[in-house]
Amino acid sequence: DVSSLNDFVLDATLSFDPENQNATAKYFWSCKSVLTNGYCQFMGFFVLPIDSTPVLTIPQMDLYPEKYNFSLTFVKGDRSATTSVILNVIDDYSP
Repeated sequence: DVSSLNDFVLDATLSFDPENQNATAKYFWSCKSVLTNGYCQFMGFFVLPIDSTPVLTIPQMDLYPEKYNFSLTFVKGDRSATTSVILNVIDDYSP
């Protein structure tokens, strides 16, 4: 579980392709609600970056409490790989 009261970070900086070491790495993030299969709706001003960034930081209180499927497609040269993680965002007001 991830608290909505804290920023959370998804980090793909360790992604690599040993057969394409000289190619430029590109990162494509997406987010969908597990409940509705619709795209994530953020409460604040955060938007998923359209440029290529290996680190995604979601500010606190920017996601409604529910389950989200964050996916990353890592591209290097003509090769790519996709992975995803499901995050359960909760309101955690406990001390």
